[in-house]
Amino acid sequence: MNAKVLLERVKMLPPLERRRFFRGVHKLEEAIESQTPPRFKRPVRWPDAAERRRKIFGEKVFPNMVLAERYQTNRDQKLIDQALASGPVTPLTKKEMKAIRDRVLRGKN
Repeated sequence: MNAKVLLERVKMLPPLERRRFFRGVHKLEEAIESQTPPRFKRPVRWPDAAERRRKIFGEKVFPNMVLAERYQTNRDQKLIDQALASGPVTPLTKKEMKAIRDRVLRGKN
């Protein structure tokens, strides 16, 4: 008997008989699972990242670049905010900008 025919016959069973049938199938599955020996897999041995770092770099202490970047970004943003707050109320004209540029470039030579 194939699975399709079996399912059709189980569908025709009254609810009480159907529950008994499924309990029997469940007990059969549990019995089969208990007979098969469990497979023991070898535990995964993950590499020790700290040990590898010590092999490569020794005991050097490196700065946390993420924190350094955050500090730099916050500092830069504060400087930008200060510059915008202290800047002229009206925008500079091209003539004024050219005069400032010339004055800065003359000071560098």
